Amino acid sequence: TLLKTLQFLEQAHHLIHAAGPHYHFDHSKIRELLYNNIPPELRIEYHTMVGQYLSESFGESEEHAGIIAHNLLSAGLKEEALPFMLRAAAAAARLFAYADGILFLGRAETVLHDLHPHDPPPERVRMLAQVLQQRGDYEYAAGHYQPALASYEKALDLARATGEPQREADLLRAIGRTHYLLGRPVESQKNYDNAIANYSKLEAEARAGGDEAAVARASRELGKLHFFKGDLDRSHAYVTEAVRIAAEIGDSRLQGAALNNLG
Repeated sequence: TLLKTLQFLEQAHHLIHAAGPHYHFDHSKIRELLYNNIPPELRIEYHTMVGQYLSESFGESEEHAGIIAHNLLSAGLKEEALPFMLRAAAAAARLFAYADGILFLGRAETVLHDLHPHDPPPERVRMLAQVLQQRGDYEYAAGHYQPALASYEKALDLARATGEPQREADLLRAIGRTHYLLGRPVESQKNYDNAIANYSKLEAEARAGGDEAAVARASRELGKLHFFKGDLDRSHAYVTEAVRIAAEIGDSRLQGAALNNLG
């Protein structure tokens, strides 16, 4: 059995070391060899038991999200693993571990394609767009601008296919910003203009519907875009309005973000 093998390696060769219920390996290849000698069906059973135990016991913990996702995915439980991959990606990004976040989101993209290879339901297409947009954000933050652009453009196609005007506007802004950093001013300005048109439409719809919070968010984005285009007066007017509305509705977070744009 595996336990007898572990005990033999510890006592006879000192290649591993017991530490309570755990074992530490002197080299990762030893662990890999022992793992590969476990029959596949037993491996799946182990991963299922561990993944389900961890998800029930530590499902709300970001710290355990990655290991839970790994075990559920190794057990073939792709649907169950998906939310933990997304949580692990967000947790990694908060620690500026963007490479880990990108890895988790890449796995999430693969799982979504595996779960729905043909005609995915709209909610899954929207989830895939979110995954790609988030991955683009992490790639951008890590300075990988060309991969970020590819992720953003794929997400934009999906956002348009499912009719998500807010996401479409956000992605056009992100694409314009990325083109700028890649030294492509013409493409950058074109995407900024398209983003302005989308945010202007969102702002008009929010005003018509009396949604002050949405008006403030759209005004802030319009202010940022006009700043990028060099229209400082219009930028100041939009951001100032966002600050005013946010203060009136008591949204301190949005107010602070808008004030930061003014500063």
